Amino acid sequence: MCWIFSSGKEGADVSKEQFNNAYCKNNDGAGFMYAKDGELFVEKGFFNFESFYEAYSEIDKKYPRVVHFRASTGGGKTSINCHPFLVNESLGFAHNGTFMGFLSTADHSDTYRFNEEILKPLCSGNHKELYKGHIKWMLEESVGSNKLVFLDKDGESLILNANLGEWDKTKNGAWYSGVGHTYATVIYPNTTIYSKNNGLWNEKSSASPSSYRPSIESSLVKFEVETYDAWINRHYQIYIDLVKKESQQEQLALTNGD
Repeated sequence: MCWIFSSGKEGADVSKEQFNNAYCKNNDGAGFMYAKDGELFVEKGFFNFESFYEAYSEIDKKYPRVVHFRASTGGGKTSINCHPFLVNESLGFAHNGTFMGFLSTADHSDTYRFNEEILKPLCSGNHKELYKGHIKWMLEESVGSNKLVFLDKDGESLILNANLGEWDKTKNGAWYSGVGHTYATVIYPNTTIYSKNNGLWNEKSSASPSSYRPSIESSLVKFEVETYDAWINRHYQIYIDLVKKESQQEQLALTNGD
């Protein structure tokens, strides 16, 4: 179900071996983005590890970066469906999960559709609107357990559902959507597949890491397909109702206190 690394602003990074560990489990396309001198750069469409790492290695690691390795759940295994996606020229994002309300087509993934139908209209003006509390809250409410990492041209990042990933306490600001980078995979021809620590994954007769994926059930978010206006209105009303409820509770507490 994909893997994301966010460096934060402190220049954190992971080793080539760790990147390779994650890529072997999520090898349906790789990409990265970084903020440099007030511009946002996106490079994606890498379908083997060495081509990805060669391009990634050219970036000065002082710049904030987001890396994504894709494990396809729908849509073609093409460059256009690789992450990160540009919301506009100033903002990009990478996604870990599945949007069931935006079903994949033969050509386009659920993430591609979510960007086109929700995020681009939402951020058609100032992309900093995304960082406002009520917008962030609405997005987190709508995406369920999906994880999204945004990066803008100024190097500011926003992680939705960051608590469902892993913060690296040894590297200030570094965050991972999962722990796939922390262990390697050993695959023996015509045998059961095991991880390096001998934990059983799934049976597969293959010698190629590219044909292997752990049999872990994906977390799916289920919500009905709806228009952008309906989506924004529904979640904004939920937010307003929540604010009103909290205000009433505070007023009640003050009254009881008197």
